[in-house]
Amino acid sequence: MKRLISLLLAMMMAMSLVACGNTPGNDDKMGDDGTPAVTGNLVMGTGGVSGTWYPLGGVMCGAMTKGRLNVTVQSSGGGVENVRTILSGERDLGLAGADVAYYGYSSMYDFEGQDGSSLRSLMAFAPMQAQLIARADAGINCIADLKGKALGCGAVGSGDELAIRNLLDIMGLSYDDVQESLVSIGEQATSFKDRRLDCMYITASAPTSGILDAASALTCSWVPIAGAEAEAVVAELPFFYPITVPASTYSFMNEDVETLGLNTILLGSTALSDEQVYAILENMFENLAAVQAAHPSVADLTLESACSGDFAVPLHPGAVKFYQDKGVL
Repeated sequence: MKRLISLLLAMMMAMSLVACGNTPGNDDKMGDDGTPAVTGNLVMGTGGVSGTWYPLGGVMCGAMTKGRLNVTVQSSGGGVENVRTILSGERDLGLAGADVAYYGYSSMYDFEGQDGSSLRSLMAFAPMQAQLIARADAGINCIADLKGKALGCGAVGSGDELAIRNLLDIMGLSYDDVQESLVSIGEQATSFKDRRLDCMYITASAPTSGILDAASALTCSWVPIAGAEAEAVVAELPFFYPITVPASTYSFMNEDVETLGLNTILLGSTALSDEQVYAILENMFENLAAVQAAHPSVADLTLESACSGDFAVPLHPGAVKFYQDKGVL
């Protein structure tokens, strides 16, 4: 009898386990199409709150979030910090300029000693401009004129700071030749309005809120990077390319300005699964209209443009599959 009771109990337990496979709790793990839902609580690093990346990144994260896949935006010091924290595993996603992405992947400059081989790109978007914004009375008409001037260079750990350092170096200058201020664009704007800075620098998609803030108090001029200066930079830093900024970009501009452009790259790492990356991109492009409305720099974003830019680092396999399935790669 005891053996019979034990047998019956075992059968009942087995039946209950089978039944659990059909409970509502397990159904929650399935997507609308009946396939397993992609899960994850991911974090994306962007930039300072007075720049372009933080508000744009917030909209992107909202578009990427669906079901059990949640992507949260975080402000950060910028591209260098974002790459470092992706490689360290502190963040899952991040934004960086193509130059910083390449330096991180190749363990160059500020990334020496950090293995960047796991870095992967998901998309290229939001062309940025090298924005060198001076007080109109500062006598700054080109990079060479920065010698002896008080220059906002971007926060430590930002792509801005690395970029302006390289731009100065190519022109035969260094921080020894300027009065550098290593602070965010928001802090630069405050110092600029107080006339403690002659010029601000940010690599970002214009218009940028920090520049708008500064221009609300003082007459500004966009210092061009053109001609021989532009040629020298592009020869040394091929991720930059000549670009024309329309006069309508800021109210203080009276004519189009020649400067240098640089692609923004959405980055992750090999720690992200192919399924997660595929879902991130699919969710975002399902909500493309919301992203396009977030900033003028992404108004023309398409599937084709997202996978046709200079990625600087290898595409994640999940991104490759997504673009191939959409017929654009």
